[in-house]
Amino acid sequence: MFILFIMNVFIVVTVIAIVCQVVLKRKFESYGSFFKSHTHANLREMFLFVDVTKVWLASIIISAFTAITAFLITGYFVFSLVTFVVVLALPPFTIKIIRSRRIVQIERQLPDFLLSLSSTLKSGAGLQVAFKSVAENTCAPLRQELDLLLKEQRMGLSFADSLKSFRSRISADSINITVSALMVCIHSGGNLSEILDNLSKTMRSRQAILGRIKALTSQGRMQAVVMCCLPLFLGGALYWLDPNGTSILWKTSAGIAVLTIVVVFEVVGLLFIKKIISIDV
Repeated sequence: MFILFIMNVFIVVTVIAIVCQVVLKRKFESYGSFFKSHTHANLREMFLFVDVTKVWLASIIISAFTAITAFLITGYFVFSLVTFVVVLALPPFTIKIIRSRRIVQIERQLPDFLLSLSSTLKSGAGLQVAFKSVAENTCAPLRQELDLLLKEQRMGLSFADSLKSFRSRISADSINITVSALMVCIHSGGNLSEILDNLSKTMRSRQAILGRIKALTSQGRMQAVVMCCLPLFLGGALYWLDPNGTSILWKTSAGIAVLTIVVVFEVVGLLFIKKIISIDV
């Protein structure tokens, strides 16, 4: 009977291990496909033409090295596994942040571009000629987008379709408003230079309001940072003072339950703070 029980346990454990291996393999392959497509699209939008397969392999190697280092330092397999997952998830998140900052920089350049375009139109130049002339004197990253727009025109695309392509590449309210105004003037006519002047003033006012809101909500963001970092620093200090007593948190089921509750409340608190400080203009 004992041998039969051992055999049954071995079969059950083997089946569970195989199922976990299949599920993890599918999840890993699914994340790899998402990683490659997401990274390729974002890097391409930022005019960074890099082989995403090499980026994926580099991310796996760095994640594995970090996880092995964490295991050698702590000796806990679960912690090293969490470290591997977190490090592997960082590149898409980092690229997304860089892309959002690039869009913010383009929005900051847009009022000056519209004002220069309006001045060129007032001097008697046509829209496309003025657009090309101002684009040549614009700094990156806005100039990269404008150069691509002009190249699409040289390839035979109409100016209106080039503007639509420009709007589809950059998901920003300022770009959408600018392209819509240019499209209306192209199809319906009107005093485009005056419209561009008003757009430039409106965008400057909007950016000033956004800057003021950012300054007023800086305390909330700092509270979120402190709320995230304080438990980590406090846990590290307690572990340094009493390693045996603090290790109960991850060596016992009650300690793991307490840590889970802490993490859940931390996430809920962050969501509340984000909801409070997120103000749309």
